[in-house]
Amino acid sequence: RVQRLRNIQAPANILPPEILLAIFEDVAKTRSPVPLTHVCQYWRELALRDPSMWTPIDFSPVDILDGSSFPYESLNRSAGAPCQVAIDCNGASDGKVWKTLATRCHDITRLQIGGIEELRGIQHLDSQAPLLESLSIGVAFVALDARDDGGPILSESLPLLFAGYTPSLRELTVHYFTGFVNRFAGLTALHISHQSYNSPSDLSHLFSVLEASPKL
Repeated sequence: RVQRLRNIQAPANILPPEILLAIFEDVAKTRSPVPLTHVCQYWRELALRDPSMWTPIDFSPVDILDGSSFPYESLNRSAGAPCQVAIDCNGASDGKVWKTLATRCHDITRLQIGGIEELRGIQHLDSQAPLLESLSIGVAFVALDARDDGGPILSESLPLLFAGYTPSLRELTVHYFTGFVNRFAGLTALHISHQSYNSPSDLSHLFSVLEASPKL
């Protein structure tokens, strides 16, 4: 208790909380904010109640498999704040990351998903994403190799995502996939690569996106 009183009287803690939070947010732009929560109880309480400090959120394959990793904590800490999320699957498969992310669909402004080998995970992203401005989805190299070698391949059609509701989406990047259930209207930037079209009819989904996005 004596130590806590001394901490409260420290010069840094005399600053208004708004100033301290501004400093914390500046620190969080270049490094993990976790050390700030270890300085004293006052700093911990401030840092934990500011959701904007815990984004952007980057998942590595190791993070995906560790339910206690920092990105999972950041998803929880940033609840209620717009967030940017990047997930590098690279063969890692764990339903928890998709189920956790599904609870934040309404807050995501930028989502990058790479290295997927199956579609079961992203099918959990079935809630509306009204703030989503940028979306990128790509597969693992093994999926590309399997398609090129004529073996069993991952479906080239994306499932319906975000209940079909992404009114703010302006930038879409898609690797491999050629079929879209989502209309993806209103785009201003579209990046596609590693597609395989076997007949003119395979282009129908792409034409639908182009027709719905006159500003491309």
